[in-house]
Amino acid sequence: HHDPRLRFILGAVRDPQRIHDALSRIDTVVHAAALKRLDAVTHDPIEIMKTNVQGTVNVVRAATEAGVGRVVVVSSDKAVEATNMYGMSKAIAECYAVQSNSYGAPRGTRVACVRYGNVLGSRGSVVGVWRGQLDRGEGLTITSPGMTRFIIALPDAARFVLAAAGAMEGGEIFVPLLPAASLPTLADAVTRE
Repeated sequence: HHDPRLRFILGAVRDPQRIHDALSRIDTVVHAAALKRLDAVTHDPIEIMKTNVQGTVNVVRAATEAGVGRVVVVSSDKAVEATNMYGMSKAIAECYAVQSNSYGAPRGTRVACVRYGNVLGSRGSVVGVWRGQLDRGEGLTITSPGMTRFIIALPDAARFVLAAAGAMEGGEIFVPLLPAASLPTLADAVTRE
């Protein structure tokens, strides 16, 4: 069943004109595009900046120009006390998104962020990586036994984003209360599964 309010447009957040074209008569934007796979992007910091930071700038500017009412920027728990390029790029994107309300809100565009942890089963999540290792008969890679992961199921993440879009006034960073597990505890659960 196709909802007539929904349309699919191929494009990239790196292309400001394409974003502008896509936002005609849109009331809410959820900006979730990101380069996040650390194994794939660590050695290419400029690519992370182009997508995660400049892409956010492009989306928010295009939304403001198009008169979009609400923009929700999907961030990451890694933006807090960032220790890698991904986390730093998300922290910068958050700062820009929140500050954009100073010029966007008077023009009718409000911007907020959501920040959550590992989406269970998402591409590149630690659980997905471990499941692949188990399928190949490999041992599980645990980078740091003391590391904690905040976890959320995909349907819960989607509901959280939609709730934030409904509740936002502009400038918020919404953070859900999530269960957390150490990497060894999470690895044990995946192995038992």
